[in-house]
Amino acid sequence: MENSPLLSARDTALFTLLYGCGLRISEALALDVKDAPKARQALRITGKGEKERLVPVLPAVAEAVAAYLRLRGAALPEEPLFLGARGDRLDPGVAQKALRTYRRLVGLPESATPHALRHSFATHLLGAGATCAPSRNCSAMPASPPPSATPASMR
Repeated sequence: MENSPLLSARDTALFTLLYGCGLRISEALALDVKDAPKARQALRITGKGEKERLVPVLPAVAEAVAAYLRLRGAALPEEPLFLGARGDRLDPGVAQKALRTYRRLVGLPESATPHALRHSFATHLLGAGATCAPSRNCSAMPASPPPSATPASMR
């Protein structure tokens, strides 16, 4: 099952979500099927300290998650979005191990971690013209982001 199309699609969806939405691994793995990201819509995330924020969903993220869900088959809205091999919510350690495996296969440095994907998201947001208050994490957009905090591709 390790090399199955379902697990490959799951990992692709998860890693695309981590980078494309700037999520912490715990935030992504806490999502249920009803929370699955949809293109050009904001995804409501409850992060550290129970702080809520909205993050933009790029089409590539929505497409990767939709492809995974198509392979996964029917699921109840309250089921975990990302499942482990036994059908339970995916464990963060398993997800980190999968990223290490993919990282080695494509020759990425050891620094390419789930958290590094989150930082890359913030860096690319800034590069695309997002504005952030000096005391705020750029990937943690408030629940009602101003237009300047939304990448041009989302407008």
